[in-house]
Amino acid sequence: MKNGTGFFQSGWDENDSKNFIDYGLFFVPERERQHKIICSAIPESTGSTKIVDICCGDGLLGREILRRFPHHQLYLFDGSMTMLEKAKENLGEYIDRVEFTRFDLAKDDWRHFS
Repeated sequence: MKNGTGFFQSGWDENDSKNFIDYGLFFVPERERQHKIICSAIPESTGSTKIVDICCGDGLLGREILRRFPHHQLYLFDGSMTMLEKAKENLGEYIDRVEFTRFDLAKDDWRHFS
């Protein structure tokens, strides 16, 4: 994004989140293929397993994980309320197995959860 001087500044804001939600299929080519690859790396388990998704975005990867692994719990972290709200919408049918947390990646307080 550009700042007032015309130069690009670092960081992510809620407008960036809205753009990602609207144009994510273009920003992440072959997203569904990536989801399949990531899910194939998760070991099968019949017991409850806790999975953490850092910078979860709109929750589409989380939805695929929960669909494939019906006993798993998912902890979703994102710095954007817009992303977390969209993730909640996308994960509605799995809401009882998901915990949503807004966090700041640069801090370490989010690393301690149960």
